[in-house]
Amino acid sequence: MGVPAVKPTNEEKRRRLNLVERAMQERGWSTGMARALARQMGVTYQTIYRYRAQVLEEIRDSVQYEDRDTARAEFVDKVRRYQISARDGEAWGALSSMLNVEARVLGIEAPQKIQHTVSPDQGIRLTPEDLEWFAHVRERWEDLCERREAGTITEMERNALDVFEAGL
Repeated sequence: MGVPAVKPTNEEKRRRLNLVERAMQERGWSTGMARALARQMGVTYQTIYRYRAQVLEEIRDSVQYEDRDTARAEFVDKVRRYQISARDGEAWGALSSMLNVEARVLGIEAPQKIQHTVSPDQGIRLTPEDLEWFAHVRERWEDLCERREAGTITEMERNALDVFEAGL
């Protein structure tokens, strides 16, 4: 029979929960990570999974009262920060995955249906969603152009700009 577990103080438990949450945010979740955290904290593997469950419950509770647009904006902000880290670390697969996540969250993963009518006196009419989508594309394109001029653009991004500009 093993040594009975000593219940951590509230401060120690909060520190452990913060470590688990930070690890989840920075590296995702895996069995290997759970085992490493258990060794680091001197607790069982099962305790780490209980901490993870509590962290997820706290996250769920914290976003339960947010409006959907605010939650989406905060999520996209986090994804974009991770994109920068992935790009800086030349983790192209991770960057690609995060760009896909961003596109899904923003609803721009599929070609947009542009509903317009053309008449001699009105020209083309775009919906508010079309204008929002174009603004997003323009913002990302301008960012890439600025970074290309500064010399901080990746080869993959340079190629994407070349393809995009060739189509203009």
